[in-house]
Amino acid sequence: MEKIFVTQSGYEALLKRKDELVSDLRVSQFNKGRAAAGDSNSWHDNAEYDVHARNELMLAEHVAEIISQLEKVSIVQPPTHNETVAVGHVVTLQTKEGEIKIYKVGGYGETDLLASPKKLSYDAPILREFFGKSVGYISIVKTGDKINELSLLEISLG
Repeated sequence: MEKIFVTQSGYEALLKRKDELVSDLRVSQFNKGRAAAGDSNSWHDNAEYDVHARNELMLAEHVAEIISQLEKVSIVQPPTHNETVAVGHVVTLQTKEGEIKIYKVGGYGETDLLASPKKLSYDAPILREFFGKSVGYISIVKTGDKINELSLLEISLG
């Protein structure tokens, strides 16, 4: 089983999201039951029932997905060294043209583009190739429709 790496706060966010989805699922199930009871002889032609049934299915799939993720979670501690890129580091990358890009490495699903520096999940396309690598590593990275050659200039403790 492939592990996914999260910080403690990322793990707590996953648990909170699961609880919210389970709560929404219960409401949807209640609403579906209420819609079915409204016209007990024709539940199969009941548009309101169909909407709640689809919503229930969608929410159940999301809950199952989160539970699957939680089973794969490995909670990581903040890094204590800056030899190789890990969750919690701040990395400085440089394009072949000399443009500097600075990112904080987040755990799975822990992206925050409004943070300074931007926080990207370790599996984001621009960071994935640098996870576990040391300063000086160079990689060709495709982001969107652009292909960039990036060099890892610096790893610092976040």
